[in-house]
Amino acid sequence: MVWKGPDIIQEAPDSFNPEDPYADPVALHEAREASVWRKEVRIEKAKILRERMKQCYIKEGVNHLQNCREQVQRYLDSLQDTGVQRQNADFYQLWRVKHDKEANAK
Repeated sequence: MVWKGPDIIQEAPDSFNPEDPYADPVALHEAREASVWRKEVRIEKAKILRERMKQCYIKEGVNHLQNCREQVQRYLDSLQDTGVQRQNADFYQLWRVKHDKEANAK
């Protein structure tokens, strides 16, 4: 049997319930893995676009403001909602909502 690489979870499982994420810990873990995978892909795309932008700056020299405008715009667009610091943000918000409901119920 030939190893084809890791199994990458691209979507949250059907058993994951965002209203009660802690009901199924395995589904929560898989949903988080899927979210992290998608965010890592966006980060890598931004790195590739940054490298293309740098190469365009080097190639064009003093005309880079005019000739590299498209690459710069694509790079800046790719930076929206991208970053390692945001990988846990969605799940922190779910955790906060759950604990706020529990605190209000007491």
